[in-house]
Amino acid sequence: MTKKLAKQLATSQATGKIKKRTPIDALKDDLGRPAHQVAGMTFLPHLPRVVCKDGFNMSVQASETHYCSPRDSVGPWDEVEVGYPSARPEPFEPTYIVGLARATGWAQFMECWPEDVDPTQTVYGYVPLALVEYTIKLHGGLDEEATGEVLPAISADVATANSETQDTY
Repeated sequence: MTKKLAKQLATSQATGKIKKRTPIDALKDDLGRPAHQVAGMTFLPHLPRVVCKDGFNMSVQASETHYCSPRDSVGPWDEVEVGYPSARPEPFEPTYIVGLARATGWAQFMECWPEDVDPTQTVYGYVPLALVEYTIKLHGGLDEEATGEVLPAISADVATANSETQDTY
C-alpha cells in the first residue's frame, strides 16, 4: 500500500467516511458464507463484483488463493486480483499514474497475452491497488448500492470520486 493510500484510508476511517467496510474475518460472500479453513489455508468468501456509477464492473479479490500481494488472507494488500471486467479496463496501455512509480496499464497484468484474447474474459493478477482505484474513479466512483461489500483495502475516497478526476502525469 502506498503511503498516500495508507494516509487516505486512515483519514477515511477517522472521519467515518468508510461505508460498508467489514473486517476481513467477518466478510461473507453473496450466499452468506464466511471465511473457512481447508488444509491449513484460509479461504475468504468470494466478494461481489465492484460496480461503478457508470455501470462498469469487475471482480476484485485478494487472499492466499488469489494473485495478490501479499499473498495471504489477512492483508492489507497493495496488489489484488481483478477478473472479467465488463469492458476493457483503462488505461490499457502503460500510463503514468500518481501513486505508482512506473508507467502502468492493464495489459501488462493479463493472465493471457495472445492478441485474440478478449480483455473482458480474463484475469489480471497482481494489479496495483492504485490502478484499481484510478479505474474506479474514471468510471465515476463506486455505486455503493450495487456493489455491497468490497475489499477493506479499497479506499472510501473512490466511492465519491468524480469521473473527471485525472490522476495522471
